[in-house]
Amino acid sequence: MEPQTGNSPLTRSITETRDLSILARQSVISFRFAALSYQSPAKNRHEFHLEGFDKGWRRAGPERHANYTNLDPGNYRFRVRASNSDGIWNEDGISLAIVVVPPFWRTWWGDEDAQKDRFRSCNGLRRERSD
Repeated sequence: MEPQTGNSPLTRSITETRDLSILARQSVISFRFAALSYQSPAKNRHEFHLEGFDKGWRRAGPERHANYTNLDPGNYRFRVRASNSDGIWNEDGISLAIVVVPPFWRTWWGDEDAQKDRFRSCNGLRRERSD
């Protein structure tokens, strides 16, 4: 997705983005990635890991694609690393911090408003019964 188009959460190119906030309703996110080693590109390997979601590194297939659906609100870090045709891994790789912002009703202030509404409802019922 291009920055600042449609429903894109990107404000600039993904290569210049280090952190990203998305709304809970945008919690389906996909990444495509590549390693720039031209000696034998078919032998390049990729692994990815979404910290806070995946239990460990996952091998990417030849399509070099990662897709995540229905992420719960919270903080994540998407990491990618690659090896060249000699099997030498770039252990640092690159990462992107991701925040999935919860819907209003799942925030502490949303819950506080719901508590106030329930309190008002209970008080209203008590007043009706006493009249």
